[in-house]
Amino acid sequence: MKRILFAIYDKFSHDQRALETIKSLSNIGEVTVVSYDKVDNWDKIKFIVSDNGKRNYLQFKKSLKKTYKKLKPDIVFLHDNYAAFFINWLRKKKENVIIGYDSSELYYDKYDISIRGLKSLILNIQEKKYISQTDFVFAANLERAKIMKDVFHLKKCPIVWDNVHRIDDNINKKECDKKFGNIVSNSQNIIFYCGGIHHNRGTFELIEAVKELGNKYKLVIAGTASKEELKEYKKVLNGSSIKNFTYIGFVSRSELKYFLKKSKISVSIFDLSCINHIFCASGKIYESIFEGVPILTSTNPPFTRLCNEYGIGVSTDDYISGIKKIMNNYDEYVNNTKKLIKMLDYDNRIDKLTNLILNEIKHNQRG
Repeated sequence: MKRILFAIYDKFSHDQRALETIKSLSNIGEVTVVSYDKVDNWDKIKFIVSDNGKRNYLQFKKSLKKTYKKLKPDIVFLHDNYAAFFINWLRKKKENVIIGYDSSELYYDKYDISIRGLKSLILNIQEKKYISQTDFVFAANLERAKIMKDVFHLKKCPIVWDNVHRIDDNINKKECDKKFGNIVSNSQNIIFYCGGIHHNRGTFELIEAVKELGNKYKLVIAGTASKEELKEYKKVLNGSSIKNFTYIGFVSRSELKYFLKKSKISVSIFDLSCINHIFCASGKIYESIFEGVPILTSTNPPFTRLCNEYGIGVSTDDYISGIKKIMNNYDEYVNNTKKLIKMLDYDNRIDKLTNLILNEIKHNQRG
């Protein structure tokens, strides 16, 4: 049985993409995960927790090298640019190991003028410099894969593994009705947005659009908000004669599912400030689709492609016309979400990823 080392410097226990990868790798061999995080009661997986669970990058690097020397794995799978340094470490030592790499984020073009920004720049440089030395690479959508091939000088286009997420958590309907029933109890058409209250996520523009559409609609906003933006939101709320919008803060995944089931439209908006946002690989879109809810999105190319190719929603910066278009053809959009659900074949998703990785291992096998 193959020995597999998976490295991730992130709190991955709630990262659906990372968990899918680990599950798929466990179908191939014995998996050891090096991180500062772990998943409890996962019998098939061995976790090496660096620095007793503290977020300490230096200790993570030391732990990864030490584990590699002890394990002597056949396959090393690295997640995002925090682990990119290890590509160079392995190749310098001329280790005869297959290296896979998953790029779930794409921040090579953005960093701040600060200590944190300098650290990000170093990580981005490492990724850009070393990723071409891997045996195979995964990207989070088609647009990113094409960009990565050119920017990172890869021999072939990365394998596309979209962030297709479904909320499988059970809803406690009685509890949710008690907690949120007053928000969704009337006959208004619920428009649900879980991007929080942020200027760069279009929240205030969306509020103004729904206000203009009138009390036939109600905007429910979930997610985070800074003190300043929350203060601005309350100012908008208090100064408005139409109050068909509300902010509910953070919600659990089961509560998120509850609201999606109560909604007519789900909204996904990202700014165009950097490559990672422009070519966003949002799993929230698919969470909406699996509940049969059409989507209203910003004009990020992956969103536009999904809406145009599958007819599951409208990609526009004119939120009023987008909402009207969806509502005027509502049954058609709902039916298209159902068609896409069948095409995605979600229940066989882990097997698909397992086969993709196995195929790459086969083609990169060394004697």
